[in-house]
Amino acid sequence: ELGAGERTGLPENLHALCQESARQALVGLGDDAITTLQLAAILGREVDADELERACQQVSVRLRRDVLDRLESAHLLVPTDGGWIFGHAILQESIERTAEERGKLPALHRACADALMASAPARGVARRRALHLVHAGAEVEAIDVLWDAAEEYSQSSEFSAARDVLERREAIMERCKLGAKDVRWGKGWLAAAEVLRAQWQFDQADELARRALEAAVTHGWDDVRAQATATLAQVSRQRGDLDAATSQVRQALALFERVGDAKGLGSCLLVSAMVARQQGNADRAAEFYERARKLFAGLGDRTGEAHCLLGLGHVCRQRQERERGAELYAEASKLYRDLGNQSGLAHCVNGLAELARFAGNDEAAERGYREALAIHEAIGSKAAFISRLNLGLVLASRRKYADARLEFGVVVAQLTDTGQDGYLGIAHTCLMTCA
Repeated sequence: ELGAGERTGLPENLHALCQESARQALVGLGDDAITTLQLAAILGREVDADELERACQQVSVRLRRDVLDRLESAHLLVPTDGGWIFGHAILQESIERTAEERGKLPALHRACADALMASAPARGVARRRALHLVHAGAEVEAIDVLWDAAEEYSQSSEFSAARDVLERREAIMERCKLGAKDVRWGKGWLAAAEVLRAQWQFDQADELARRALEAAVTHGWDDVRAQATATLAQVSRQRGDLDAATSQVRQALALFERVGDAKGLGSCLLVSAMVARQQGNADRAAEFYERARKLFAGLGDRTGEAHCLLGLGHVCRQRQERERGAELYAEASKLYRDLGNQSGLAHCVNGLAELARFAGNDEAAERGYREALAIHEAIGSKAAFISRLNLGLVLASRRKYADARLEFGVVVAQLTDTGQDGYLGIAHTCLMTCA
């Protein structure tokens, strides 16, 4: 899908044909009508009526619904519940090109960017606004908007989109020649490190977090230093180095306390809980999860709350408190669904499947693992191997050995050369038992 201003390159003969179609629809209409149509084309193939009206206001133009009606009559625009869709992408691009030819394109992109500031929070709006700013020549302003877009995509587990936005942001920062002391460099590296960590690309995540940490120490970015240390703690934990994770999270806690970052403190409590759970200390893990949950609730951080509920579900599973565990997974699932966080949802579904397997309900467990695996694969999550490994175990339990071998073989292939030696060893052992 192309964003605003991202063009395919239109063959000249098609461009001429579409221009002629537009001219016929615009006969007898003045500059306001043409500007209305150009703004509609610049906003995108799908045009929201409210956005178009606000964009027209930005350039002191009255929204000409008569011109839109004429294009509808000519089947060049198709009405929708909230606006219109251009009948053909080449028509949209052709109209946008008329604005470029008249030297109006940067000003109209600016109008669209300003119009989107008033849009209700919705998927993709921040990215669209940033692209309009870039094409309006306001690249420096676009940097912070791209940051918002990256956070949005990360929250909804669209990690490839988040990485793409962060790479665009860094390229713009390089073009704008921002100084090395600009803290946005460090924040960008950390955001990218967190995305990579979520994708289980630990070497790259570690490298970027350490780059951010080194720059933070050099330039006195205390908040970045705290967050970089916390990210390194998470990477160490996920690699299985719990001693390093414990040491790093203590350092991060002290740094977050120094800068007064309550959300950062919550994230450290969460890491501490995960470490305790991995060490088999369920009581200590539950204590940390509850403390973090209360802190996140006070901050109105629903994502943080969901993570804590998920963790408490895991603790109940360890304690064999299946009924309470199912309730906690359900609570976390609801929050993750509301937030659009597919990664968290997949872990909840996997947790419920684990409860079913431990209760001896292998059929329900298999369904759950398959559902979790489908969610992971839909978002390109490398954590999919966890559900696949569990699926193999329940298939083996059901004496479906050929199917189990297939799943274990895929896990071995996925984990080879990833540094996940613990999981890889388990997968190899499981594969041998099905031979």
